[in-house]
Amino acid sequence: MASMLVPSNDWIRPLVSPEESAEFGVEWLPVDQIWPRADYITVHTPLIPQTRGLLGDSSFPLCKKGVRVVNVARGGIIDEAALVKALESGQCGGAALDVFMEEPPTNAALIQNSKVICTPHLGASTSEAQTRVAVEIAQQFVDAVQGKSLFGAINAHALSNALKPETKPVVALGEALGVLISGLSSQPQKQVCVTTCGQTMADTKKFIGDAVTCGVLRRHATSSLNLVNASLYAKELGVEVKTTHEDGPRGLLRVTAGSVTLVGQVQGSHPVLLEINGQSFGAGVGLVGSLVFYVSSEPLKHLAELAGGLENNNQVIAFATTNSSVDQWNVAKLVQPTANLGGFEKRISSFFTTF
Repeated sequence: MASMLVPSNDWIRPLVSPEESAEFGVEWLPVDQIWPRADYITVHTPLIPQTRGLLGDSSFPLCKKGVRVVNVARGGIIDEAALVKALESGQCGGAALDVFMEEPPTNAALIQNSKVICTPHLGASTSEAQTRVAVEIAQQFVDAVQGKSLFGAINAHALSNALKPETKPVVALGEALGVLISGLSSQPQKQVCVTTCGQTMADTKKFIGDAVTCGVLRRHATSSLNLVNASLYAKELGVEVKTTHEDGPRGLLRVTAGSVTLVGQVQGSHPVLLEINGQSFGAGVGLVGSLVFYVSSEPLKHLAELAGGLENNNQVIAFATTNSSVDQWNVAKLVQPTANLGGFEKRISSFFTTF
């Protein structure tokens, strides 16, 4: 059986390591070392400044005499004028092109050349390719509904990891802390610092910043806000979210904006708030349901006022307070959200609800 060596290079961001490539008979090389070795050159990159004219007047002379080239990526990666010259001189022995610098193509010297095979940007429109696309799309929908990771999510490199069942609670924690810190801050924040702590959180750095961003912007953006577009919304609103990691024994998430710092953790499969500005809630407060946060040096008195002002059979079903001796942070969980707290919010200095 015949075999062949496949030299390769990734101009954008290597998705496969050189070691993994070698397992499939692919040798990872700098691009200038590929030209003199290749009998066939096929390009599969986006058209960006680094790849425009990748094959042109400076690279064709470095190639083997009679090299064949294939472009099924984007027109402009191969310089068409340089390609025509290489074809006419014999430096290039043939070309197969599905994309062109202008579409429909207008370079008659190229498309009418006997050494060129052209298709009108539909090279993937074969029966086999369309069947495979249909099957893969259907499988993606099934995987998404079942909470499995996504294959080939090129516009959100961390989204597949974020959708894994074991990481969904971390995403929920990030969003919950984002919502909370946005509400507790006295004014809109332009910078949010997100820190993951502990080995169990080390792999969440790729998506946790986007999760916190979703929470921070939840009340300012449209319902279409998600992990994919959160960073774009943040940029438009002038909000910067920085993410760092610290080694440590516990899987913690710390979020800071202005004068407010929150610390949370996933317990079981639920997001839990552990601290506000260094004040500890002990075992923590579950960040689910309708929550009322407030500061008080007389927490039980104000809790009674809150409960007394509720209407429509609403009531406080859980309560937690921090370990501070003065101006304690307190959290009350209600049966249901309400627009009327009986003026409770006017009688205390710091107040926020999650509904």
